[in-house]
Amino acid sequence: MAPHADDITLTELELPQDLIRLFRSFGTLSKAERTSVRNLMKDYTDQLANHPEARTSRAAPSANPSSASVPQNDRLEKKLSALQSLFAPIRRLPPEILVEIFRNYLSPVLDHPTIQLSPTPRTLGSICSFWRTTTLSSPILWTHVSILGEGDSYMEPDVTARHAEGARLWMDRLGQLPWSLSIQLDLHASSQGPSRVPLADVLRHPATARLRELGIIADAPVTGVEGQTFPALESLLVRWRQANHHMYSLESVFPIVPKLKKLVVVNVITLNSFTDKLPWSHLTHLFIEGTTFRKWRMIIGLCTSLQEGCFSIEDPSHHIQEIMSSGEPITPAVLPHLTRLTFLNRPPLQEDFRELSFPALEEFNIVHGSSGLDEWTFPPTLHAFQDIRRLTIAGKTEVDLPTTIFHLLEATHSLLELRLDINCNVDQLFKFLMYDHSKVRLGLLENLDVSFTVPRPSDSSSSPLVILQEILRSRSPEAARRIGSVPVLQSVAIRLRDPPVSLCDIEAACRQMGFLNGEINIEKERPSAPIPSITLPGDSLGGYKHWDDGLTDFLLPNGSLPD
Repeated sequence: MAPHADDITLTELELPQDLIRLFRSFGTLSKAERTSVRNLMKDYTDQLANHPEARTSRAAPSANPSSASVPQNDRLEKKLSALQSLFAPIRRLPPEILVEIFRNYLSPVLDHPTIQLSPTPRTLGSICSFWRTTTLSSPILWTHVSILGEGDSYMEPDVTARHAEGARLWMDRLGQLPWSLSIQLDLHASSQGPSRVPLADVLRHPATARLRELGIIADAPVTGVEGQTFPALESLLVRWRQANHHMYSLESVFPIVPKLKKLVVVNVITLNSFTDKLPWSHLTHLFIEGTTFRKWRMIIGLCTSLQEGCFSIEDPSHHIQEIMSSGEPITPAVLPHLTRLTFLNRPPLQEDFRELSFPALEEFNIVHGSSGLDEWTFPPTLHAFQDIRRLTIAGKTEVDLPTTIFHLLEATHSLLELRLDINCNVDQLFKFLMYDHSKVRLGLLENLDVSFTVPRPSDSSSSPLVILQEILRSRSPEAARRIGSVPVLQSVAIRLRDPPVSLCDIEAACRQMGFLNGEINIEKERPSAPIPSITLPGDSLGGYKHWDDGLTDFLLPNGSLPD
């Protein structure tokens, strides 16, 4: 609520000016002030009791014309309500607690610097003078700055002079804290309009020496920070809204960032380990969408400190040539710290991974898009993934199990958790997952999470649900007690789409096998619902393209800036 709206309301109620000053200050009432307010509340209560018919009578003339339209009883009740608010607990909070409440209120912005959301500290400061003083004196509330500018390949990115001045004033309030910056660059509208200032001039503020996180989203293939130095920057996101395959300039669009650890790059087709002198060997988190396998292979070989990677590989474009020589050998690479790897859109599992080694890899995720998974006519070189513990495969395009996923499952020897949300032959999948003494598949599997559509076969004995029960029976506690040395599932999550039978029947059968209620979760699922934590667009979007929901979480996996 704006301060002028509060003042008009209090004036209409004809409250004493000293009380209006109390409302504006938001301060804690002194003993004398509390006594005065309580006496006034008692007086208003007595007046209200002595005028029970005042609500329907015409109010007496007042010096304030607008107050004449308020019935006497209503005015008394509003006065009482206003005075009672002076005793609200929030008015007794010390400033440091109030700041924590403000931080929680602003958390969507503070935690995700690549998005622009309201409210802002200015919104809080407009409530009253006390809140304004609190926000202005609390640098922690100003640690995210947003800049909206214009820029393209032909004109230097710039912002309006008014926006530039506002950004500078905002940065002035940061004190010595680390902070984050998001820049959005739209295409230049026209030469007409208010005066503009180069973006580079705005970013010469002394606070940029403490900039910790930077996100840039642009319509054109520019960033506005080319060649600038950010000595403390640790996280960087560069996202072009569309890939410009007609670019001829191969100069680096990245700033100089010697301490960079987390990098997210989307549609920057010029990304190259040769021209972009980024600290590849220092990166711990890397997300790339829109690069070729050869470029990815050259880059990934330099990221020897990488802990988590997420990549969307595309075919080479005929509009732009690879910079490296086609005959240049790719040296073997070992990524000793990589624990989580995700491939999106078109996982390049048909490529040669013999020269790559991920000795610490624990989690492998595949989210395939409209192109599905390539059908392998020969066993791929998947030894790099043989020791993974958790595997997720999701996608709505139908896949051929014998020539794709089965190769990967055969290559894994230590898998503990398997999550599948795929369109495939359910009979084939379930028969593969069934425990077989003659050929132990997934012998260590403990957690199974499967989503599928149940077909309606004519022969109920061959129903996938029957096979599902056989899978559970073959890996159940009952089988382990009876046979011994059987891999027992610790937890099972089955999400059935349009099941033809009652879910209670399946759950009852599971309990008979020795599974406890907490170990089995069988539920009905909408056809479009994916495995939790994996986001796929609807069919109307033509399959996966941008993993929007994962960008900021990937850039900031641990939340907001440190205190």
